[in-house]
Amino acid sequence: MDYQNWANEYLDTVEKINGVIKKLKAKIKNDKSSSSKNGLIKKRIAYWQSIRRECLKTANILNARAVKH
Repeated sequence: MDYQNWANEYLDTVEKINGVIKKLKAKIKNDKSSSSKNGLIKKRIAYWQSIRRECLKTANILNARAVKH
């Protein structure tokens, strides 16, 4: 595999994470009953967003390397 393929794998992962975040946000929107439960969901969203950020950083690095090679 070359750098471009690896970068594409990371971008595919980002798309999957976006789907997870979207579902979690929808859960908060639909369930107004428990604020403590929503707090846990918000922590999960923050967790997935941090992973998404790291995946994007890595994909950008790999794309830069792909251009060099």
